[in-house]
Amino acid sequence: MKKAKELTMPTKGEKFNLESGEILLVGTATVLLRYTGFPILTDPK
Repeated sequence: MKKAKELTMPTKGEKFNLESGEILLVGTATVLLRYTGFPILTDPK
């Protein structure tokens, strides 16, 4: 099994990057979105 990427939250005072993000397909319908340093995990079950 591959090691997952480490997600880090922006530190206090650090500006958010509104022009980039990440989408990671975790499983069949589970997705991890990362936008402006904020991770969102979706799981429909």
